[in-house]
Amino acid sequence: TYSSLLARTGEALVSRIMQEFLVKARGGTDDTGDRWAPLKPATIARKKRKSSPYSNDILRDTGLLYDTLRIIDTKPGTITVGTDAKYAVHHHYGTRNMPQRRLWPAVSSWTDSWWNVLLEQLQQGAMEVAIQPVREVR
Repeated sequence: TYSSLLARTGEALVSRIMQEFLVKARGGTDDTGDRWAPLKPATIARKKRKSSPYSNDILRDTGLLYDTLRIIDTKPGTITVGTDAKYAVHHHYGTRNMPQRRLWPAVSSWTDSWWNVLLEQLQQGAMEVAIQPVREVR
């Protein structure tokens, strides 16, 4: 159905966001060219004292932010992905005291690989919908 097609596309997008999140959390650059500001030495020291399993990762302390990346809402013709972690907005846009660390790229900066992920899901989903048996009407 159309809603399952949207959900499938949204899940693919969330998966891509999560993959890129891990790349940037470990100090890498995503395929749109975005790289997060490194952690301050004081932050690294604090995370090591707490024995965080993510002591060297950026934007990972407990794993909560990463774990909340998901499909937020679906409406006819639209799907919203992101996080409902209240503090995420501060990281995504930055503050006076916190560098901007975009959790996902702006659509305007998506590379072909981002679009291809979505197009592939749409094509596969459309084919599945098209080959579903038609019910007999009596």
